[in-house]
Amino acid sequence: MLSPFRDFSLINKRIDSILIFFICFGLLCSGLGIDKVFLFGFILFSLFFKYNQIQFDIRKAIFISLVISYIFMISVFNGSFKPIVFYPFFGLIFIEAFQSTRDNIRVFKKMLFIYILISLFFGIASYFFGGNIFVTTLAEKGLPFIKPILGLTTTVQTFGTLCVLWLLINFESEDKKISYKFFLVAFALLMTFNRISYILFFVVLSLYSRFFLLSFFLSFIIIYILFFELINSFIFNASTLTSRSELLQGFYISFWNDNSFLGYLFGKADNFYSPDVMRLVKWDHRADIENIYAMLLHTYGFLGLFFYLALCSSFVLNLAISGYVKFSLITLFYLFFTQFFTQEFVTNNFYLYIAVILSLITYKNESSNN
Repeated sequence: MLSPFRDFSLINKRIDSILIFFICFGLLCSGLGIDKVFLFGFILFSLFFKYNQIQFDIRKAIFISLVISYIFMISVFNGSFKPIVFYPFFGLIFIEAFQSTRDNIRVFKKMLFIYILISLFFGIASYFFGGNIFVTTLAEKGLPFIKPILGLTTTVQTFGTLCVLWLLINFESEDKKISYKFFLVAFALLMTFNRISYILFFVVLSLYSRFFLLSFFLSFIIIYILFFELINSFIFNASTLTSRSELLQGFYISFWNDNSFLGYLFGKADNFYSPDVMRLVKWDHRADIENIYAMLLHTYGFLGLFFYLALCSSFVLNLAISGYVKFSLITLFYLFFTQFFTQEFVTNNFYLYIAVILSLITYKNESSNN
């Protein structure tokens, strides 16, 4: 006879999985403005109900304490306490909470696939029934009939990163790595029409499946020949690069032309331009800073940028030294290249990526021991 306590344990585990499922779904809804609320929810849920599984050693505690101390210091220096500036502190706690439980990566993978599938469905539907919140358009590039999928995120690149993240989990955790799910997620990624996501996708394929990399490349060549003019207008469209250059105009005015020595050192504790600066720039409808290097300088100063480069370089190097060369190469590309175009540092994606990498390492270690 089964113990009633065992039944209760099973019910409790299922409730945990359901809660984590919906919390993870909310983590990805940056386009709805609720992603950070769910990140805090995940942290609270983990601290209250899974506190015995979270292990904060003295080094982690000191590191996180230094991060919050530095953020608090630059906020005091600038007389500004913007919540988003403190976000990395919560992101670090989230990383530790997420990768502390093996079940999280399993539930997250299932939820992420459903999320991508829903986005793909509405993305395809937009070509038949008109636009919806899951898509955007390439009208500014002269291609209004193309509707890239962005899911419930803020940008197509962010959604592309999520697709790559699912593919990465799939390659590392599934025995059958190429299935119908793989093709659906790959198709959803291609439907973003985002060049940076394509490159990240090809980096992953080059490391995990050169056969499919070659297949996608040959398919692209055929499609390129058939739709030469259309694809040329998309791939070699310089309007995005031009707009990103113009977006940095505000950074030059706000940071370089209006600062002191300590201001350069500690930044402005704000990742948005002031109204005065916005009146002087061409792109006056975008007050945020997309380029991560410019954003870190503006928000956290040269010290903040130095810490980012040092910590990320150390993380990538440690992955390589520990034998996780594939993770190291993909992470190098993600942290240093993709963030140059659309930074995800103040989105959940950035911290989800690191948490997933650490979770996969734990998963691989446990699997090899069993």
